[in-house]
Order: sequence, then structure tokens, then C-alpha cells
Amino acid sequence: MQFNQNYYRENRHLMNVAEQDVELAHSILYDSFTKEWCNKYSNNHYVNAGYFPPNTKKTGEKVAGIKYLNLDNTSNLKILDIGTGTGQFIKLCNHFGHNATGTEISEQLNSPLSELYNHYCVDVFNLKIETEYVVLPEKYNVITLFRTVFNEHSNYNKTNWLNLKNNLFDYLEPDGIVFLKTNLKFSKSGINTASIELLKAFGDPIVGWNNFTYCIKKK
Repeated sequence: MQFNQNYYRENRHLMNVAEQDVELAHSILYDSFTKEWCNKYSNNHYVNAGYFPPNTKKTGEKVAGIKYLNLDNTSNLKILDIGTGTGQFIKLCNHFGHNATGTEISEQLNSPLSELYNHYCVDVFNLKIETEYVVLPEKYNVITLFRTVFNEHSNYNKTNWLNLKNNLFDYLEPDGIVFLKTNLKFSKSGINTASIELLKAFGDPIVGWNNFTYCIKKK
């Protein structure tokens, strides 16, 4: 398969966002409560991974998604963020006037993250993406998946990816969008099996991101 990973690696900077946009996001996401939360749960994965306290790269990824989808210049969209983690993306979406909800696995819902969800006033329900058909409670204009489940050890093949897309399309409004940012990076050492399966399903990813990223519109 002909795929120029070096080209994507060289253009990863295109996803970078302006400093003032990151600062705005920080002002929305971080306050005395989140500071206390970080201190209380200093060994939590999301603290150690750089989501808390404010980390320009981690916050910038969420802001870049919002800017790419133009969510800061539109409003009244129904958004579902699958595998929402800390809930930061849906908090930002709601700030810009959308009706955003998230999903997480039960282990996360019963973890200290629930305190963040309450503080952010965001709705997060239980959902685990695997290979079975997923039933969602309603239809959405945008469904996002940031680094969700899918990584370099994923067993997902072309058929699994296409089935997931078709499954999510069942819960998209006309002209709705699935925005998928995987954990699959553009490696110097060559393309791996998981990335090949993803390319077979969706073709070349969007240029400018640091991982295989797709914006798939329902027609």
C-alpha cells in the first residue's frame, strides 16, 4: 500500500491552534475545584497524562477539533463525544451553545472522573464500543471519538471500521458528521497492520493532525 507517512509527520503542526484560543479553553475548564481535584487525585491517569493541570498540547487537541468542525462559530447542534474521558470536550462544546453529551465505560463513570462531570455539569452515560452494534438514545448532528479505544494493539479490521461507521450513521441526522481521531500515529518505521486496516476502510486521513484522523460526513 502506497502511503507517505513522512508527509503526514512533516505537516502535523497544521493542527496547532492559536495561544488565545487555548487560554480561553483553560479559563473555561480550570478553576479552584479542578486544582483541588488534581491535588486529591495526583496519581490519576489523566493527571499523569497531562490533562490536569492545564496542558497546552492536551487542551489544544480539543480546541483544534472544535475549530476544525467550526463548533465555535455555530450553535444548537446535538453532539455526542464517545469516550469523553475528563469531559473537557463536551464542556467546551456546551460553552459554545451546543447540546453535548458524552459516553464512558462503567469503570470511568464510577471513578473520580464523576466528580469532574458533576462540576462541569455535563451528562455522561455508559457505553463501550466493541464489535457489537451500539444502540444510542437519540440522533446527533456530530459524533466525535478522540483517541477512543482504538490503538496500535486494536484488533479492528476494515470490516469492523466500516460496521462502526454505518452503526454511528444510523444515529446521525442528515448531513451529520463522525469525527474520528485515533491513537494510531504516523511512524518513522513504517505502517503497521492496524493503520493499514484503517486506510482500507476510510482512505487517506486528514492532513495536519498528529494521528490518523477522519471527518466522515453522512450523505
